[in-house]
Amino acid sequence: MSSNVIRSVIVILLVVFCPKGQAERSDGGRLQVPMSAPTKQGPKMQALMAKAYEGNASAQFQLAQIYDKGNQWVRRDPAAAIAWYEEAAGNGHTAASRMLKTR
Repeated sequence: MSSNVIRSVIVILLVVFCPKGQAERSDGGRLQVPMSAPTKQGPKMQALMAKAYEGNASAQFQLAQIYDKGNQWVRRDPAAAIAWYEEAAGNGHTAASRMLKTR
């Protein structure tokens, strides 16, 4: 198994088994994202969360938007939205930076 596959499996397991939104970051710190648990996590949502926890700014921004607006599977959670916008902005996502300035 390649190291990328192993890393992906670990990230998915962290996403699935960390209901409070806590997972290890690659820099050794803890990513503290308060979030409401989705009532139904399909494979697309799990993949998006895995990418976000890996540090993908685009995925973090997409999660922020989901939590900002809410939908039929995810309750609106402004605190989680802000946390994900901050993560995305910290990783260089300009739209996330703009969203934080409007709050």
